Amino acid sequence: MTNIDDLVANLQIEKEMAAAGVPGLALAIVQGGEMACARGLGVTSVEDGRLPVTPQTLFRIGSITKALTTTAAMHLVEAGLLDLDRPVGDYIPWLTFNEPGAEQRITLRLLLSHSAGLPTSYIPLGWRGPEGLEAHIRQDLQRYRFVAPPGKLYAYSNPGIRLAGFILQVVSGRPYAELMQELVFDPLEMRRTTFDPLVAMTYPLLNLTTATRTARCPCSTVSPKTPAATPPAWSSPPSST
Repeated sequence: MTNIDDLVANLQIEKEMAAAGVPGLALAIVQGGEMACARGLGVTSVEDGRLPVTPQTLFRIGSITKALTTTAAMHLVEAGLLDLDRPVGDYIPWLTFNEPGAEQRITLRLLLSHSAGLPTSYIPLGWRGPEGLEAHIRQDLQRYRFVAPPGKLYAYSNPGIRLAGFILQVVSGRPYAELMQELVFDPLEMRRTTFDPLVAMTYPLLNLTTATRTARCPCSTVSPKTPAATPPAWSSPPSST
């Protein structure tokens, strides 16, 4: 088994952190499907009140959330509630895109594989409540111009995954965050994973305000004003308690 202290030294991780202005991070080594060891480096904030980062510190896990959303989607496919190749317009009758008729050409398979032709778009702020997901789809989806016809090419797309998350919510009749808890977080014993920043704040966590300013990390805390969908989750290693 690789010693995590040797890994830190050999990869000069602390030197790279200093060069990039990263205040803190956590590392874990997984062996045989189990977490063999973990270590925190640096601090949670560059301001007063900073704490050392530990394996129990929560971080925003960014686009790893996309893989978790896809895992939940496949649960619903196996349950017969979703069809990967059915037009998304069949699930959301009022859905429209920037191009007429696209709702009958785009499928869940295209959304999850980033090949629906939708552009990328980063929205760091959003409502905490479950209504934010639908509000975002209704208000913003029509604004996105297609970068290619559906199914033509791969184009990384946050809006596509947001729409996929909303489809999960529609067919299950459950808020997206609750569904993710039931289908993904609980079965995997991800006890320290949440979409709610107020819940995350009850644990040790990285101060994203200072991390964003210092390391230019594409992360932010959540505002109650702007709708956003499938926000990045907060998480620490599953075996952390």
